[in-house]
Amino acid sequence: MSDDVVIPMLSLEFGGKDEQPTVRVRGHLTTDTAGAFTASLVSSGVSFGPAVVVDLSGVTRIDRCGLSALRICERSLAEDGSQLILKRAC
Repeated sequence: MSDDVVIPMLSLEFGGKDEQPTVRVRGHLTTDTAGAFTASLVSSGVSFGPAVVVDLSGVTRIDRCGLSALRICERSLAEDGSQLILKRAC
């Protein structure tokens, strides 16, 4: 897929090469990291196919900017014909 991305307080791990594409998010998805998160996911140059799972189980903090970033990514992926599927720890 793509190289992993590390942003202070946040890291993205791209995986699932031969299976369901997955982006594992760890750290804070907040005002400080939301823009970089969106840019990394949307501008990754990765074609996710029909769906991509964004695994939020490693997110330790999320605020309204983080939620907005997820919505922006969902819209952008939908324009490319992909569906964003959120996964979190129970």
